[in-house]
Amino acid sequence: PKPVASLLGVSSQHYGPTPGSTTIVEEKIGIPNGVVGYIIGRGGESIISLQRRSNCKVQIQKEFEMEPGATQRVITLTADTRESIDTARGIIEGMVKEKMVES
Repeated sequence: PKPVASLLGVSSQHYGPTPGSTTIVEEKIGIPNGVVGYIIGRGGESIISLQRRSNCKVQIQKEFEMEPGATQRVITLTADTRESIDTARGIIEGMVKEKMVES
């Protein structure tokens, strides 16, 4: 089955810094490995929504790129403004807290 994002026609959306932008803000944050699926969401719904709401590109470290024994994954946030980064980080931190309360 196709991911929901492609069915909705949002997979071609651009998030993060405007191409050709001279101002690029980047920040790396760590989240527990067990929360990554929740951040991504079914068919990528959650991460697409997060990127759309914050206008920030969100890249999550692949599991095979993690150091052996590591329990945190690195998320790289990239945007034109600090405000976009702060918005994305706030949403992610809220999702992590929500998931940690559930488990």
